[in-house]
Amino acid sequence: MSYQTVVTAATAAASRSGLARLVAGYACEGKTRNDKTAYDIVIDGCQLRWNSVATDWIATPNSLDKVGSIHTVQGYDLNYPGGDHRP
Repeated sequence: MSYQTVVTAATAAASRSGLARLVAGYACEGKTRNDKTAYDIVIDGCQLRWNSVATDWIATPNSLDKVGSIHTVQGYDLNYPGGDHRP
């Protein structure tokens, strides 16, 4: 399954339920800290940015366009957490 398939499925799930987000461990390089035009995660041609909000990124506008830490979703009732499982 391609990563774009995961992103598309998460987007579709969010439009149905509003409770879907993309999550990952701290495996990305954090390129957007110094360059806001860069992408932190590039997999199978899919380009995404790490969330840039320190608190409650899940509830921010456009949060589905970002990837957040798997640790920050604890306590949220997400129906569909889409994950980045790269080694």
